[in-house]
Amino acid sequence: MNFAPRVLLLVVLVATGFMLPFLWLGAAWVAFTLYADSRPAKVSKKDGRFPITTVEDPEWRTKAEECVESPAEEAFLSLMIEHFDLKPHDRALHGNGLTLRMQVETLRYRFDFLVDDALVVEIDGAQWHTSPEAVARDKKRDKELADVGYTILRIPAKIALYNRAKAVDLVKGMRAQAAEARKRYNNTRQGDLRHALKPTTIIQTAAEQTTKAAKFMDEMSTSISRRLAEQQAREVDPAQIGAVMDEVPAVIEKINIQAGVLHSSPMANSQDYARSIDASLQSILDPSKAPATLSAALGQVASLKTVLDHAEEMVKLDAEIISNPGLREIYEMDHVWAQMNTKKA
Repeated sequence: MNFAPRVLLLVVLVATGFMLPFLWLGAAWVAFTLYADSRPAKVSKKDGRFPITTVEDPEWRTKAEECVESPAEEAFLSLMIEHFDLKPHDRALHGNGLTLRMQVETLRYRFDFLVDDALVVEIDGAQWHTSPEAVARDKKRDKELADVGYTILRIPAKIALYNRAKAVDLVKGMRAQAAEARKRYNNTRQGDLRHALKPTTIIQTAAEQTTKAAKFMDEMSTSISRRLAEQQAREVDPAQIGAVMDEVPAVIEKINIQAGVLHSSPMANSQDYARSIDASLQSILDPSKAPATLSAALGQVASLKTVLDHAEEMVKLDAEIISNPGLREIYEMDHVWAQMNTKKA
């Protein structure tokens, strides 16, 4: 557990909380996480699948056997009950100083058995634990569990089924080692927290975090500068500008086709619009406005496409007006009135 950064954060939140009191809520949360992570690790009585039963229940052993998932696990459970004279209590089996839980879930994993809340016992059947993938998976799982204070004992299913004495010896031989590893893990967590609370550690951590922050800002600044330089280079890259402008002739050709339709239309409004298209093209393609950057080239192509879209819409409208005598009469009268108003002005 890396407590030092959290202790530093707690100090900062408490100090700044005098100016912004709501930050004390964050300080309280950080303090709680420090307390929770430094406490001796325990297994909840709610964990596992062991039934709520007592030794007075004549069916307690049958109910316990229903929790296991294979004949080998059932054989191991029977062996442990008989050898250590285990009896049910608080959703576990207890006897001769030993505690046995079944199907306990921790760190996304479920244990076959857990002895003394420290020794994980897995009964490995050859079908599920001998392939290269299974071996790698078990190795990863065992390391993660060892990192949080558990000791792992893997007993092949054939030993649990046919060599009861060896199975018991394996458990006995690992119990003390597991208890010591669990104790060492808990002591280490508490020792790490005490070390993190020292003023010298807090000062050192602050210096380290400041250095990391400065390094991060430098890397961020360098990255931004590089991206800006790359963007600027693309903006004036003749090859990229040329690639965009290669699209222009095809767009102009389509516009001229649409403008030609409008020029030949019997509708005066359509002819006027065709002339406005010609003016727009002349303005957009003015040699003095030749794009010198990629953005300008993209903008010019976008403008041409806008003109093309409008021209195509006007051609559709022109065809609809011509085919509808009533609509055509309205547009012709509208054009006459517009001309008269223009002359008066």
